[in-house]
Amino acid sequence: MSGSEINLDLPKIAATLFAVFKLLSIAGLVFCLYGLGVSIQQNYPLWLDSRHAEGTIVDYKEISWESRNADGSSSPTSGKFPVVSFQDSTGALKKFTDNFARGSSSLGVKVNVIYSPAAPDKAMVDKGIGNWLATIIWLFGVVCSLLGIKRFSKVPALGSNGAIH
Repeated sequence: MSGSEINLDLPKIAATLFAVFKLLSIAGLVFCLYGLGVSIQQNYPLWLDSRHAEGTIVDYKEISWESRNADGSSSPTSGKFPVVSFQDSTGALKKFTDNFARGSSSLGVKVNVIYSPAAPDKAMVDKGIGNWLATIIWLFGVVCSLLGIKRFSKVPALGSNGAIH
């Protein structure tokens, strides 16, 4: 063997890579299961018994936070979140701050509200499929993580030419 040749143990490298990818898939599964749980906890009352009402944007609540830039620095960011007032099925006046910032600040705009009589504090502006988008994304992450765990649980066989079979 000359000094420029490198002896690579391809089966060992493949086994190590697959073990790392399997661990990353397991970490992704734990992360996605946590996110899915939080999303379900927030939306569960709406799945069981959702009601619709007409609401009105009565105010905007400005919320500020720090966001990270690509270069690692942070910059202040803010958003205006609508405060919506609506009457529930008993006629009681309810207010909530929606979790989706809006660009316009039009007070008095009518919006469709979805709420649960059991948990009116978890009301939201009805956005159709967008109401459940976070849950769908977390569920997709769980499925992909499970597929990753299954895929990286078996180390592939290497042929005589070093190709993965």
